[in-house]
Amino acid sequence: MSLMGGLKLAADEDLPLDNHLSEFSYRASLLLLLVAILTVVWSFQIDSILTYTMRVLDPCLDSCMNVFEPAEWTALRWLSSALLAMISVGPLAIQQIYSFSARGLMPAERRWLLSWLASTWLLACGSIYFTMNYLMPKFFAMGHSVQADVGLIGRYDAAETLGLSLALAWSELMVLIAISALIIAGKTNMVHRENADGWRLRIHGTMVMLLWLVMPDSTPGAWIGIAIIAVTLVEFFAHGPLNQSMPTPFRLKEILDTEGGLRRILMADCACEAACPKNDIPENIGIFSADGLCSRASERDSLLQVIAHSKITDLIITGCDSSPLPDSFKQSLQSLQCDLRGLDLMRIANSRTIKQEPIGLDADLAKASMIDPWSKEVVQNKCQEIFMTHNEVEFLISSKPPPFGLQMQPDQAWLQIEFAAEFADFLDTQAVRYRLI
Repeated sequence: MSLMGGLKLAADEDLPLDNHLSEFSYRASLLLLLVAILTVVWSFQIDSILTYTMRVLDPCLDSCMNVFEPAEWTALRWLSSALLAMISVGPLAIQQIYSFSARGLMPAERRWLLSWLASTWLLACGSIYFTMNYLMPKFFAMGHSVQADVGLIGRYDAAETLGLSLALAWSELMVLIAISALIIAGKTNMVHRENADGWRLRIHGTMVMLLWLVMPDSTPGAWIGIAIIAVTLVEFFAHGPLNQSMPTPFRLKEILDTEGGLRRILMADCACEAACPKNDIPENIGIFSADGLCSRASERDSLLQVIAHSKITDLIITGCDSSPLPDSFKQSLQSLQCDLRGLDLMRIANSRTIKQEPIGLDADLAKASMIDPWSKEVVQNKCQEIFMTHNEVEFLISSKPPPFGLQMQPDQAWLQIEFAAEFADFLDTQAVRYRLI
């Protein structure tokens, strides 16, 4: 399920909680078992790996690394084996996490999750390699030269050196994956200035907590400083995604309704599997093109994603009156507080055996007759403007859909409007050919 309450995607299944827990338990047990097995396997090679690592970290010409606490060194030895095991299991862990989560995520969320998991694994490998082979050797060499200048003889605890190096690599990784999470979220239009605070709370809170968990006991005061630096770095490098504008479908602008409320209207131009032609979208209304919303689950999920991210208040379907859409989709729109209606252009087209002249006039009238959020006066003026520019057309006006069996001529146009009788009285004062049905 998606994080939004009540939002149901096409792949969602009404399964008991026990089923999800059982699946999670199976996948987690598989990964833990592999980590345990690989930890034992790596333990046979860890001594040679640690010997090479300590040789690289050693700042002295003659070795000055010593093990002062054998128990701590043994613990770090097994920790290093477990760390290598987790890195080895990384690709399988990505597959398992994605497979478990993808069914309840929207398309952009799936892309974000997969990209972030892959980048986390790559950054973990790169962070450990860079820290152990380049960064920490330079720091230890600088510190050792300072001690040598004052006449001190360096004797370094191998366990502390390795633990400090791992802690620094972990800190780097936390900052990098936090930055990557926000940058990828920005690329997929999941984060913007209107929801940035929520992302900050989740990202910074998780990062700071994980930094605190791995800080060595020998550096109790360093955590606060590292946390401040980490948050500052994330804010600096993720400034763009956190401050970008909320994504909006092409041409969409906020409209004031008759009560002064802000409305964001999206028109889904659905081809109904090539049964309904494409339409021109009125100004200030967003566009979402679809081939068949009723039959294509992926298009419905993509549409829900656009509605959720752009905070759409009204969705208008061009091809039908919205009744053929699945109930789960309608429930999702209710949870997103988005009203649904349709122009039913396909039913109007089915009332013709000969193409209309001029083509598209039915669609223009259907779009002009939308009352909410526009007032009756605005709708009347828009329809009147269309009537005045098509004197050769006879307009069939009704407050209901076209009746069964109606066959319209090429020089006739259909207008379904809520106040049909009142509008007809107004047309009596105009030079318009019409028939009230």
